[in-house]
Amino acid sequence: MNLGEPLAALIDTMIDLVRLMEEESEALAVSGPRAATEAMAQAKIRLAARMEAQCTQLHRLDPRWIEALEGDDRRSFAEVNEDLHLAATVNSAILERQIDLSSEMLAAVGKELARVTGRQGATYSKRGKVRRARSSPPVSVNGKF
Repeated sequence: MNLGEPLAALIDTMIDLVRLMEEESEALAVSGPRAATEAMAQAKIRLAARMEAQCTQLHRLDPRWIEALEGDDRRSFAEVNEDLHLAATVNSAILERQIDLSSEMLAAVGKELARVTGRQGATYSKRGKVRRARSSPPVSVNGKF
């Protein structure tokens, strides 16, 4: 079976996904979240779906297509696969850090809001214990809760 054309298409898709992840990682590392990152995330989803469809097509042609790769095809696929793994690892770490920073920022804003608005209270139990009650107003970013 000739896997040449479907394999070449898969490798091209993998290269596109590597480039996109590297671009997104660089953008996030330099300037943090921006509007363009949403478009990059959508493009990553589309590329991953295309890659999955191409793998399915190769599997239909030969269920053992990976084992059947030889020579330059095997080397090219292995190199791109390694590049994709590395790019995904770096991208994941940067995205996790951005999420952590956003969570920390929202927690700090919520704490300051509770302090400023005086929305903290104390409740006394019948045994004389004091329990702090926090009824924080919802925090919204850009008008969304």
